[in-house]
Amino acid sequence: MDTFLESYGLAASTFRSLLIENDVLFSGSAALALYLQQIGLSEEKRYEPNDIDLWMNSSQPTRPLSDYFLLHGYHLTRRFDQPDHYVRALNKIVCVTTFHNIELDKKIQLITIDHPNLLEYIAEQFDLSACMTWWNGIENVFETLYPSLTARKQMFVRRSFISNIDQGRLQERLQKYIQRGFEVVQEPPPFIDESDPRSESDLSELHIQAFDVWQYEEIDGIQHLKDSPWNILLRVGENWYSFERKAIGKYLEDHRLFHPQLGSWYETPYRQAIPHSGLSSFYYSDFSIYRLVDPFVLEMNHASRTVYSIEAYSIADWIRGSPTQVYEHNCGIFLSHPMDQMDQKNEEEEDEEDDIEIINAEIHVIEELLAFESLPSIDLPSDQEIDNAENHLHPHDQELHQEIMEWLLQSM
Repeated sequence: MDTFLESYGLAASTFRSLLIENDVLFSGSAALALYLQQIGLSEEKRYEPNDIDLWMNSSQPTRPLSDYFLLHGYHLTRRFDQPDHYVRALNKIVCVTTFHNIELDKKIQLITIDHPNLLEYIAEQFDLSACMTWWNGIENVFETLYPSLTARKQMFVRRSFISNIDQGRLQERLQKYIQRGFEVVQEPPPFIDESDPRSESDLSELHIQAFDVWQYEEIDGIQHLKDSPWNILLRVGENWYSFERKAIGKYLEDHRLFHPQLGSWYETPYRQAIPHSGLSSFYYSDFSIYRLVDPFVLEMNHASRTVYSIEAYSIADWIRGSPTQVYEHNCGIFLSHPMDQMDQKNEEEEDEEDDIEIINAEIHVIEELLAFESLPSIDLPSDQEIDNAENHLHPHDQELHQEIMEWLLQSM
């Protein structure tokens, strides 16, 4: 930063204080170039910015900055007040003032806007993601809104700008950044919460081979996640599947099921049914990994369907083994116990209750016998009588009864 400002004839410490004291944001292409240098991008991928863009709220006085630039050899060459009320409402620009140092051939643009929060402004109003980069004067570091994309020199055009700005001007801007080595990619999902950064360090800890349902082939799951934030991985049991959000979302919508009490469900290509909240998560959350859990059988559309709850993970949470979000199916008390497990559990509980009753009854008899100081002679049943009695017991109870009888005989 210091070397860059010196090339503009500005003292770094003074300039930094000036921006902080007047709540000015240094953002745009120059901030992007310095950010790329900060993260150590190789020399051949760098580019030299040709101007500085400074953003400030229109309620703030511009005089301190104007005086500073004039004092350092800059001349006011252009002042542009926004005349178009429609455009002003769209991008909230009130005035653009351009300062030019002819000797250094450097330009500084001071842009005043009608917006109270400068960082929110660039996130909402900038057209290209790569330009959503700024200098944090307090920490003296450059930051960007999409670090993973920007580090790969990828950028996207915000959807709202595709139809709202002059297409010719947009193409010129895109071409300028393409010549600087940037690749135009699809805008990330419109996630509700903070996005999963999918950091290289976290991804390097995973080794996943997934099956691409559409291409019908195995792929590298980690590379699949790196290729696009629209890509996700789905795990069912021990199997991994790869999907693109919009493609799986469209498939699920086309394979909708309906239960009269539990509402809409959606079937995957492998006939696993998920709740509506899961479909919404595919579209509007930036989780990277999904896992289907808690299978439960329901009758829907005159057939048995297996429905699942969904565990959603960021990469970091998958490594930790803790779901970031859980979308549960609404199946009452069977929420986390599939029907077959519940039946098995009920049978086991009934068996345990029968066992306890038998044991308690026989222990009671034994305790009564042992209460005497000297035991009277006991006429034990014959082997034939014992066999006849055991034949009427459940096999599990026969084994328990035999153990009790042996213990009784040893005690006497």
